[in-house]
Amino acid sequence: MRLLFRIIGFFIVMALVAVVSLLLLPGDRIARIAADQIEAQTGRAVTLSGDTQVSFWPVLGVSTGKMAIANADWAQGGPMMEADSLKVGVDMAALIGGSIRITGLEAENPVIRLETATDGRANWQVGVEGVSPSGVSDNAPNPLSLTLDRALITNATVSYTDRATGATSVYEGVGFDMRWPDAAGAADFVLTLQPGGSPVEVTATVQNFAGLFEGAAQPMVARAKLGGGSVSFDGRGGPGLFAQGQLKADLPDTGAALAALGVGGVDIPRGLGRAVSLQAGLDFNGTRAVLDGMSLALDSNRLSGAVSVALRDTPLVTGRLSAGALDLT
Repeated sequence: MRLLFRIIGFFIVMALVAVVSLLLLPGDRIARIAADQIEAQTGRAVTLSGDTQVSFWPVLGVSTGKMAIANADWAQGGPMMEADSLKVGVDMAALIGGSIRITGLEAENPVIRLETATDGRANWQVGVEGVSPSGVSDNAPNPLSLTLDRALITNATVSYTDRATGATSVYEGVGFDMRWPDAAGAADFVLTLQPGGSPVEVTATVQNFAGLFEGAAQPMVARAKLGGGSVSFDGRGGPGLFAQGQLKADLPDTGAALAALGVGGVDIPRGLGRAVSLQAGLDFNGTRAVLDGMSLALDSNRLSGAVSVALRDTPLVTGRLSAGALDLT
């Protein structure tokens, strides 16, 4: 997560250097200076190739050719991120006024490699002592006045490798659209995945987005559309996969929803959830999920109660359910 802000910082430095070097340095030199700055802040090498173009008014814009951000020294499989190009636009008038308004941030055809080590380290975790993770916290020595009109990732390939289990998951055709108009306010996201060939769209709003990066749980709402149905969450979420709030699901065709997630060929018996409707309170801490006050409809069958799932090598499910007459023919 923190690396996202370091990447934004990379472009901010590039833009600022462009302003003061308007008549002195070519675009590729500006880009190299900015890359050196982000390397110093993160310890990750930044490689740039191709031409770098700079525009100055009314939007200060920087566009690079191919770029790559090095992986953690313990990780495997190439750079943590590489892209055909990266583009950023900064409002010049706002910059002169002392604030940073990013009008656009775009990565084309990126390849993002996420990885966790056997000891729990994650290759996307980048921290600098004495610097707030977000850079906009009120507790930061020099908080930024930062807004992000739009950040756009198109046609991304994202892989995730867990070295503890040896499992790797790869997702292609990933899209990400983010708007963060107020540094101390909410951020809106649209994430598009195609794990099973058909699109899965997730929309979300996170209140006090900067606070989330500072490690504090924040109010959030999210909704996923898949296989003709939907799953929604309204509550609080935070680091460590913490989530607490209300969960709803309306899946008229569970088989289609599972196929959209890449789990095809599932034939669910009638009465056990060919169609699913769920409402429950969710409490999830990364290793245990609890559904309380649950109201569940599996086709024509109705159940209520509570269920707890301990996420182990072999998941342990416990619960107390009540139901009327059940049709399991």
